[in-house]
Amino acid sequence: MNALQGGEASYISRNRLFYEVHDGALAGGSRIRNIQTMASNIFEVLIYPVPAKDNIYLTYKNDLPDCIYIYDGQQRRVLKSENVNSIDLSSLSAGCYFLEFMKDQKRLDSKKLIKLK
Repeated sequence: MNALQGGEASYISRNRLFYEVHDGALAGGSRIRNIQTMASNIFEVLIYPVPAKDNIYLTYKNDLPDCIYIYDGQQRRVLKSENVNSIDLSSLSAGCYFLEFMKDQKRLDSKKLIKLK
């Protein structure tokens, strides 16, 4: 039995949730009456400057994280920041790092960062 035959279905595609309502059988030329993207639930952050020397600044589209963890290339946590709008990187050596954005002890997203000398 096809899940759409009951008239409703939801699915996830590329981190977006779609919800469809059909008013007829699939083989009978059903029409989509409503497709809604739940974009408000997607975490988006702008990090600048990239690559960075001493400080990075963060701008968020929707959710603000509680804290940000920074990991080195060996996956060791080297920094924790509870200031979610800017981070002082001067204590870190040059290299590749990963930022992990946390909210309510759950990971929202992670981003790669290049630190210059």
